[in-house]
Parts: sequence; C-alpha cells; structure tokens
Amino acid sequence: MIQNATSYSIAPLEFLVGKYLPDFKGSITVKTDDALLDKFSGGGMEMQALTDRNKYAPFYTIAVRSDVASDIDHILCHEFCHLMQMNDGRLSLDMASKVFTWEGKKYSGAYPYMSRPWEIEACRMEVAYIQEYNASQKPKKCKCKLFKI
Repeated sequence: MIQNATSYSIAPLEFLVGKYLPDFKGSITVKTDDALLDKFSGGGMEMQALTDRNKYAPFYTIAVRSDVASDIDHILCHEFCHLMQMNDGRLSLDMASKVFTWEGKKYSGAYPYMSRPWEIEACRMEVAYIQEYNASQKPKKCKCKLFKI
C-alpha cells in the first residue's frame, strides 16, 4: 500500500512498485518533511529526499522537500532505488545517530554524498527508472478506424 501525504503525483513510484515489487506486503508513505531533511543536510549539500525503513517491518517513509515539484519524478525514481536497497537488506539508516550501513559497512552521515556507494548506484538507477517510467507514459495509439491519431 502506498500512501501519499503530499500534493505531488507519485505515479512514478506506483509504476515502479507495481513492476519490481508486485507482491509487496508492506507500506510506503510519501510525505513532505523539510525539518528532517535539514537535519541530514550539510557540507554544502541540501538533501531533497530521504528514505527510511521501520526496523521491524517493511514500512517505508519517503520524505521529500516541500519545494521539489519540478523534480518529483526523478526524486521518486531515485528514492525507489534506496527502497529497493533497503528491501534487499543492503542499506539501512540509523536516524538517531545518522549512520548508514551499506552492505555491512558503516558510514557516517558526514561521509561525502557523491562518494557514498548507495548514492552512486541510486544515481545510475534513477536514470534507468525515469526512462522506463517515461516510456510507459507514451500515449497509446487508437485502434479505432473512425479516427486517425
């Protein structure tokens, strides 16, 4: 189940979950939370979104900034990659200590963003996911012989 507590369309996320996690039994909540994202921002980098998983169940929260409307499709595709990394057990986040664990190795929240292996993978996959989503949105051709489209 996906819950949207924002004014943004979450269609890319719905598409990706349907395609890659068709039997998903957990929940995903998308919400705006600038204060949380401010806590994880720093070093000249402002976080635009953050995905977290409940430690005991497959309940995910994707927090996005309140002013990312023009980039929301890309952001959701990027965060879906993190959701997959968490779902696979390769990535976890300790919110209290701001420590990420990637494939068993711990990284401080201060570790440079563009050097984080999970971010490198998410940036690469974001491109593939957005292309896949966009291709799925192409208008279908009308098969009706009365009109030419």
